[in-house]
Amino acid sequence: MPIYHCNPWDFYKPFLTLDEERMLVLCNHNTIARVIRTGPCPISTFPRNNIFQVQHRNFIDYYEAYLFKGQLFTVSENIDFSLKEMLENGLYPTEREIAYIIGQILAGIRFIECRRVGDSTLSGRTVRISREGKVKIDPTLDPIDGEGSSADVSSLRPLMLSMMNETQETLKATGVRSWSHEVIDFVEATSWATTEELFEHTFLTNPGGSETLVALCEVSSFMIKRDVKPLEAFSERFNV
Repeated sequence: MPIYHCNPWDFYKPFLTLDEERMLVLCNHNTIARVIRTGPCPISTFPRNNIFQVQHRNFIDYYEAYLFKGQLFTVSENIDFSLKEMLENGLYPTEREIAYIIGQILAGIRFIECRRVGDSTLSGRTVRISREGKVKIDPTLDPIDGEGSSADVSSLRPLMLSMMNETQETLKATGVRSWSHEVIDFVEATSWATTEELFEHTFLTNPGGSETLVALCEVSSFMIKRDVKPLEAFSERFNV
């Protein structure tokens, strides 16, 4: 990933503030949208050969970085929803959708394990899903309390349970009345199986492609509300 020592705002136009750290920006004559995340970072400590460099279909693409006035600006693709946002809005995936999401996450974990490029925080906050049904992990977010790591595949268990809207206790109670034997066995297997063993589990047999998530993503585009407004340069155009 190229790193530049200049002002990113010479090349990108701020469009929407997404949160305290992230901003949607436009480039290439306002034809392409990207996300810029801003944070403090001394130039001497910026990591140059780590998980930022991963290029895989199940990781968010980071295109370039800028070091300017003691701040780090990273430029990435825009992936619409986090899994956390979906679940907080009551948008729980079906069993087949869960199989597809977990299969994509495991594909990403297997890739970085093989390349030995480090590990990534694994949670509903770091797993993002596009409107087209692409599942991608944001590899740059530091873990917060309760979040797991791709280095420990047992981190998939709380992720699975959250998508199922279950706890270990309620899953034992509902059991096969609500879920198939395959998904219950997969949840249990996360406590002892390797990444490769989980990837070959019968629960993940034929989960389909990204079209599996079309219905979930379409509903998410209507139900997930964000308190965002265009920045001043665009406020007149959008009458806000």
